[in-house]
Amino acid sequence: MDQRREITDGLQEVMAGEPWYGPSLETLLASLDADTAWCSPAMGRHRIVDLVLHLDAWQRLVLARLDSPRHLEMAPEVNWPEAGEASEEIWQRYRRRLEEGHLRLLTRISSLSPEEQAATVPGLPWSVHEMLRGLIQHHVYHAGQIAQLASRPRD
Repeated sequence: MDQRREITDGLQEVMAGEPWYGPSLETLLASLDADTAWCSPAMGRHRIVDLVLHLDAWQRLVLARLDSPRHLEMAPEVNWPEAGEASEEIWQRYRRRLEEGHLRLLTRISSLSPEEQAATVPGLPWSVHEMLRGLIQHHVYHAGQIAQLASRPRD
């Protein structure tokens, strides 16, 4: 299988497909309202909304790294941004932003040449292909966290 297709299929499966491990992010998030997304778990743990913003931040960083000739880092406040006050309008905006970033990333990945996929990410010890595989793993990890938080009883 073409490496671009492997990556785009993997990202699409995690985001909106039918992964073998459970529901996709889209399925999980569609079933949640703002109150649930902003509900605080245990002290010091991230809420669902925090995880959604974090996933979006990493998609945006990876997309920027695909187009930058220099090393890019992420500031802590970008990595884990403040979600603000809970509202359905804001929750839907965050969900759309995650989906739109996902679609932009898929489009960009589909245009990568084999040489670009094999190139080393500036300032990092891995290839573009390895970075993209890592993003899939990152999405899966946080999808699991979201699934656990969504299924826990609320007080």
